[in-house]
Amino acid sequence: MINLVDDQPCYVLHRRPFKESSLIIDLFSLQHGRLSVVAKSVSKSRTSGAASLQVFTPLLVSWRGKSDLKTLSSHEVPTAANQLVGMPLYCGYYLNELLLYLLPEHEPFVTVFDAYAGAIAKLCHGSQPDLILRRFETNLLVSLGLAPDFQTDSHGNAVETEKAYRINADNCFELRSSSVGVNEYFDKMERELISGETLLWLSSIVDSARDESPVTEKIRRESKWLMRKLIAHALHGRTLKSREMIRQLSEAKW
Repeated sequence: MINLVDDQPCYVLHRRPFKESSLIIDLFSLQHGRLSVVAKSVSKSRTSGAASLQVFTPLLVSWRGKSDLKTLSSHEVPTAANQLVGMPLYCGYYLNELLLYLLPEHEPFVTVFDAYAGAIAKLCHGSQPDLILRRFETNLLVSLGLAPDFQTDSHGNAVETEKAYRINADNCFELRSSSVGVNEYFDKMERELISGETLLWLSSIVDSARDESPVTEKIRRESKWLMRKLIAHALHGRTLKSREMIRQLSEAKW
């Protein structure tokens, strides 16, 4: 177990009081994954810099210790803090909850870290937050090995844009029909159908740095439903407070 780490790029995922004047900080770091550190005697100090230990803020953090709960040595804010307000703020909380509940401790996920940093930066601009969430969710599930193959159906055939699929208990996509009309997608009995177009779109946004191109309402609707199903399965019944906040704020499109 590492005894000392200096100037590690991190984000704060969560913080909570510990004993009389300390905090436990849940971090997501570039090279050491998710971990917890204790910031001693900071909650009552005006000079400790504890105010900068905020969620969504890029940090350089140093810590020490042999146990799973490390001790914060120092931290600094190398760039301006990200400012999230309104719906993007709740979306940011949602990303943090996903990382807290799904990432194993002390395992590096560099691709996920980059995807998270990109998502937080884009949420600051408040543009198309649903697409930002879909990109992050997809990259997270793929990195954790929890995503289905978006390009191949259950028989090993390539997914085709104009065909419709249903996800089965084995996390594979079964071909539902050779051709589905536009209205059938919104039929009550066919709401779980996913078009090949949506599956191929999800495949295209994995590890993609390009900006989101125009996306149809059908893709938005279907990808939202599919990601909710996949993430619910990954969470094993655990509920997300941030999702309820989003629902209460509006009947969200994401």
